[in-house]
Amino acid sequence: MDSLSLTSNLSFTEDFTTGSESNLNDNINISESVFNDNINSSSSNVDDNIKSSSTTAVGKHASSVKDLEFTALDQIDPMLDNIKIKARCISVWHSHPAGKPNQAYSFDIVLQDMKGNRIQCTARNNDMYRFVPLFQQGHCYMITDFSVGENNGILPLLNHKYKITFFQSTKVTRIDHFDEDVFGFKLEPFSEILSKRYHEKDSVDVVGAIVAIGDIIQVPNTLVKKVRRTVIIEDTEGTRVKCTFWDKWAEMFNQYVNNDAIGPVAFVLQLAKVKYFKDEPAIHNSLFGSRIFINKDIPAITEFKQRYTAKEGYSDGDHKIEVFTPPVVKITPEIFFRNTVKTTVGGIRALEAGTEVVLYGKVHRIHKEHGWCYDACKRCNKMAKLSKAIGSKKAYTCDEHGVIYQVVPRFKVILRVIDETGSAPFVVFDTNMSKICDGKSAYEIMNKHGQTTSDYFPDDLEVIVGKKYLFKFTYTQHNVNSNTQVYTAKSVSDDAELIAHFKDGFIDGQEGDEQFKTPDVSDAHTGGLDAVSLNINKFLLETPDNQAQSSTSRTLKSSLNINKFLLETPDNQAISSTNRSVERNDGSSGSKPLNKKRDIIDLDDMPDEDEAVGSAKKPLLSSVKIEKDE
Repeated sequence: MDSLSLTSNLSFTEDFTTGSESNLNDNINISESVFNDNINSSSSNVDDNIKSSSTTAVGKHASSVKDLEFTALDQIDPMLDNIKIKARCISVWHSHPAGKPNQAYSFDIVLQDMKGNRIQCTARNNDMYRFVPLFQQGHCYMITDFSVGENNGILPLLNHKYKITFFQSTKVTRIDHFDEDVFGFKLEPFSEILSKRYHEKDSVDVVGAIVAIGDIIQVPNTLVKKVRRTVIIEDTEGTRVKCTFWDKWAEMFNQYVNNDAIGPVAFVLQLAKVKYFKDEPAIHNSLFGSRIFINKDIPAITEFKQRYTAKEGYSDGDHKIEVFTPPVVKITPEIFFRNTVKTTVGGIRALEAGTEVVLYGKVHRIHKEHGWCYDACKRCNKMAKLSKAIGSKKAYTCDEHGVIYQVVPRFKVILRVIDETGSAPFVVFDTNMSKICDGKSAYEIMNKHGQTTSDYFPDDLEVIVGKKYLFKFTYTQHNVNSNTQVYTAKSVSDDAELIAHFKDGFIDGQEGDEQFKTPDVSDAHTGGLDAVSLNINKFLLETPDNQAQSSTSRTLKSSLNINKFLLETPDNQAISSTNRSVERNDGSSGSKPLNKKRDIIDLDDMPDEDEAVGSAKKPLLSSVKIEKDE
């Protein structure tokens, strides 16, 4: 069985077990040329620095550490002086900007003491090259003369209040192993993970057998191009947990998709993160620091396989890895319009507070005075306010997550939406805005035009002006109480199927009223008289009783005159006059056939309300001159 072991972002290999550490991320394979000169030039500095202490050495065991007092890693505090720690290095990596593995800005390690406590250590800038050749995963060290700071940097790996920073004066001594567990796994039961007791700041170690592998999925609207893959693992009790792997981590499971080997494929994932999506927990590899060991001949995996294959009903021949395609959510009309009310802009205020609303309107203008994006917390997408700026380093405050140091631009655009009944402003946020702007993200646009987003309004957004969309939103109690007619779009769509469903049976803010459908006019009737009758019927449905009666009386008189005219006028002249009168009063140019059926009514072709009522008030043949008897 092939075995694979990976350390996130590790720039060198260490062969202290039966296999070697390998890297699968672009940021893992950091070019040696970037570091070789620095490392070689710093070797003498490392010797001078480390050997300056009579109790330390590089690459050699310390003479004696038994008489020294060490601070447990969970007791590390900046108020303590002369701290000495003894711990094992369980992970090393280089931190760097997304997609730029050769621009490392720090060298980081995770230490674990005899009690299982963990802490992150960092060496920055030029100092990091002194420590790269010193630390190797699995070895134990004694470290003194370092600084303690807050652990609130970019994407902290551990839920420890503090972290350690190495300087030139920091002394590092390799010592004997204090136990035989060179990996330092702290394996968590799946039941604990599913109980949701872990915070997203926590890191966990898990072991399980692969039972299903999903297809690789492209992730839209991210700062850089990203992919992800879902892998489902199972413990010895049959409990299953989803794991999500990103980018190169997702690709390393390709060799197991069509795996025909006999027996389970198991892995240990160390220093992973627990994430929640729709309140369901899943295990993710962290951006930096996570390690994975797939089918490796190490005690943790060997012991797990023994327990897993010994469970009742297990058979090597029956154990196959399922390959599945994650379902693509198709927004059907049933889903989109569920528990909603169709309306026009002018009909919104007649609704009750709390109503889910859908309307179809055109983007008339963009309110550019309100900007187009905002700085958002990466974890919750809520607005983050700049609280402190020292040079290029900025600190932000998020109402949900406190002080943060990394934000991303997100769309927030106010659109003026118009239809034949009125107009209203709609606030459209990131996902919906990206969807109607050809999939562009706010980050892409910012990189194209400049970092100071308040200085410009990108023309990339102008493509939506003049286009029609469905807007789904909630008419809130706030809209009613404050008489504020600004609405937040929950969904925006130009899907043809959804638009057709909206138009079906909907006219002037009314849904499903059969009375508004144009009746089927038979060819057996006289065209002009039928048109009069239809207009009368429609007018009676839409006009108050007293006005309708008065108008009906006038229409009946007109009908009598029409009958008299038909009796006294030659047939061809009566038909010609009748048709001309209908053409003048139906508002058309005369090119449309009189008895054309309209089974489907297009909102875009609907006349204005004033025109419809006005045409009903006027007798169709009122302009016909009736000559006196000779």
